[in-house]
Amino acid sequence: MKDCIDFYQHYADADQHPKFKMLRVQFGWAGEGQFWALNNRIAQAENCCLDLSKKYNKAAIVSDLGFTIKEFDEFIEYLLHDCELIMECEPGVITTDIIQENFQKVQVNREKARDRKQRSLEKVSKGSVELLESSPDQNNKVKESKGKESKNTLPEGNESKLEVSTPACPHDDIRILYNQVLPELPTCTLRNKTVDGYTRARWREDPQRQSIEWWNEFFHEVKESDFLMGKTKNPFTCSFDWLVKPTNFTKVINGNYKNKTKGNSTWSL
Repeated sequence: MKDCIDFYQHYADADQHPKFKMLRVQFGWAGEGQFWALNNRIAQAENCCLDLSKKYNKAAIVSDLGFTIKEFDEFIEYLLHDCELIMECEPGVITTDIIQENFQKVQVNREKARDRKQRSLEKVSKGSVELLESSPDQNNKVKESKGKESKNTLPEGNESKLEVSTPACPHDDIRILYNQVLPELPTCTLRNKTVDGYTRARWREDPQRQSIEWWNEFFHEVKESDFLMGKTKNPFTCSFDWLVKPTNFTKVINGNYKNKTKGNSTWSL
């Protein structure tokens, strides 16, 4: 599945937001144009997260946006800590809220399209089998085969009865647990459809995550990270909304934000 986007949408009145007005005070309208050009590069990057820690990536962006290295560093610092128009997926890797929201929607649609294609292929395959079974010789073979089956074997088509349905995502319980384990981070009180969608997706992706105990471990792992808790030289403070976004969630689980001096964690995810 493709891991970037070719198109993203944003509100027509975005330039009236206080963050953009603050950007223009410092860098003018040219700065706003350079910000959207930067968004385009982020959208084309892997998982829509642009790695500026790689010198050749940074040099290419600096050249495209018409900055010097020093000017670009100042621009990124201003976007990150003053305007808060960009955020770090991890140190040196940047993205934006608008790009991640668009990326999540596109990924959901791509997944649905892939499922539809798979169901279509299964229907074609099933139709071919039924056509073969319609002949007398094939019917006799099927009857002989069924006579040899164990009594404990479910008839074809009833396998779904063995499947265990995914329990409903306890959104409120997970949010309450986040607030209890991580009181130092922004309190999560209000719900919205976008964040509920992220949380539900993370819950359904793996049966291990379908318990409050798993989320308790997850939030405690976050608590152990100096970067996520805003304890580093350039403090970044994560939030519940940030944590459940697909790219950020995966990076936390993969240990990208673990303190290097504390070694690897033994928690099971």
